[in-house]
Amino acid sequence: MLLLMEFRVRFILFISIILSGCAMPASHFKDLNPSNVHYRIFASVPEGHTLEASTIYKPVNGECPEHSEAFDWELSRKRVELHREKSGSKNEYMFKIPMNILVMGCQLNAASSHLTLKLNYGYGSTQDTEDLYFISEQERREAKVQDEQLGSLNQVRLCSHEFYVTRLGSHLKKSLSCATSDNGRVHSPIFAFEELGGETITYLFSKGGEDEPSSPRSWVRTAAGYRPCVGGDYNSFCKDPPEFKRFKMGERQCDIYPGCSLQDQP
Repeated sequence: MLLLMEFRVRFILFISIILSGCAMPASHFKDLNPSNVHYRIFASVPEGHTLEASTIYKPVNGECPEHSEAFDWELSRKRVELHREKSGSKNEYMFKIPMNILVMGCQLNAASSHLTLKLNYGYGSTQDTEDLYFISEQERREAKVQDEQLGSLNQVRLCSHEFYVTRLGSHLKKSLSCATSDNGRVHSPIFAFEELGGETITYLFSKGGEDEPSSPRSWVRTAAGYRPCVGGDYNSFCKDPPEFKRFKMGERQCDIYPGCSLQDQP
């Protein structure tokens, strides 16, 4: 009976630790003790896009033995927001990231960085994410990671937009997707932690090609632009002859994308 009660207490504590860790808010380096050794992430994004970034720090294996297991669990999810450095262009971003930070006497090393590219367009916004991972020399030896498997400091991403009309409210929305422009590149690159100090990782996000409908069979392309069909969705084709419907771009009523003209005004 006592063992059962002890198990229940431990289980409740474990769940509370998990919930508190998941809800832990991101902070900035002003709340911490960052090292003087750092790396940078430079990114160029297309017009109309914005970029956000954060880094996760984790304790080095074998360090911080004086902390409890629960405290180590929380430290292993220390997410730190990256503040943008001043830049001459609104489409360029530079983030300066310490290689390690000191939290309550425990050293945490940068384990990964997370980039979020956002497209704000009309009704709501859409985003795509990019992850960068850092591997220590010890981890490299254990996983037998070769130099050619490490990521290049120059990363190139080609981004595309697809548009669609929402079923609720008939608003035009877009989805954003970015991929490597070279099939030989790795989308989530890994970098050698010990070789990263003083380096700059460059990301070039560019917009490629024209916007396309998410479901081409529910739109008709005309000389003026794309027109959505009545009842057209991901599971149906346009009728023959097609019947068109209107949609909203912001507060405007339209039936042509991208020009937002009204071809079928009564």
